Amino acid sequence: MRVLLTGAAGFIGSHVATALLERGHDVHAVLRPSSPSPRLDRVRRDLTVWETDLLDPTGTRSAVLGAEPEAAVHLAWFADPRTYLHARPENLASVTASAALIGRLVEAGCPRLVLGGSCLEATAASGGPPSFYAVAKRAVHELAMGIGPDVMSVVCGHIFSVYGPGEHESRAVPSVTRALLRDETVDVTEATRLRDYIHVADVASALCAVLESDTVGTVDICSDRPRPLHAVFREIGEATGRGHLIRWGARPTRPGEDFDVTGDPGPLERLGWTPSYPLSEGVRDTVAWWQTQRVPTVSATEDR
Repeated sequence: MRVLLTGAAGFIGSHVATALLERGHDVHAVLRPSSPSPRLDRVRRDLTVWETDLLDPTGTRSAVLGAEPEAAVHLAWFADPRTYLHARPENLASVTASAALIGRLVEAGCPRLVLGGSCLEATAASGGPPSFYAVAKRAVHELAMGIGPDVMSVVCGHIFSVYGPGEHESRAVPSVTRALLRDETVDVTEATRLRDYIHVADVASALCAVLESDTVGTVDICSDRPRPLHAVFREIGEATGRGHLIRWGARPTRPGEDFDVTGDPGPLERLGWTPSYPLSEGVRDTVAWWQTQRVPTVSATEDR
C-alpha cells in the first residue's frame, strides 16, 4: 500500500516509517526542508521524500497529489515538550495545516486516514485537566471524521504514555534515565497515579495494525497493563543499577498531575494486536540506548 506519512522525522513518526517499510508498504514521507532527520538515517534511502512545510498550501498539495496515497498517517504537530500543552498560536497553526492536508487528501481521493491523537483528549473529556493541545487535536479529529465514510475512512489513535529510544531528553523517562546514568539524585513525587506506558516500537506497530484494518472512530494506542508511575521509575532504577538515587516524595505533585491516565486495549486486541515489550524489557532497551547514544537536537514540530 502506498502510504503518505507526516511527522516522519519525529520520535514516533520515525518508528512508524520503519514499521511501515518492514511491513512492505511504499512510504512517502513529508519532511520540512529545514527539519533535521537523523532518526531516519537507517531508512531514508527506502523512503520517497517530499520536502515541504505543511503550512505551505502549494507544497502540501504537490506532495499529496504527487504521492497519490492509498492511505495516510498524519502525525505532524507542534510538540515542544515544554510548551505544547498550552501554546495557542502553535497549536492553531497545526490545526490549520492539518485541515489543509485533509482537504488535499480528499482532493487526491485518498480513501484511508489515520490521525495521531493523544490520551489527553479522552482525559479532558472525562474530567481531567484541560489543555489547548487536547482541544486542538480533538477539533481536527472531529473535522476529519465529519467528512463521511463514503469519502474517507478515518480513525484516530489516542496515543498514551509513549517512551523508548530517541525520545526528547526533557520527557519523564529520558530525564530520570539520564540523571541516574550521570550518578545524580532524582527528585520525584510519590508517583502513585496510574499511567499507561507503551514502548514506541509498539506504538508504531499498533498504528500500522490500525491502518491496515477497517476500524473507524477512535482507538486507544496503549498497553494492556497500566501501572503507577513509581513502577516505571523503579524499573529505570533497576536497569541503571542506581535506584538508590531516586528520592521519592522529594518533589510535590504539581497541579494537573494528580489524575490517572489509562486506556482501553480492547479494540487493539480485537485486531489481534498485543504489545511486544513488557515494561521491564522496554525500559532496559531504552536505558541501553541512552548508554550509547545522545538524542539529536530536534525541531519543535514533529509527531507528538
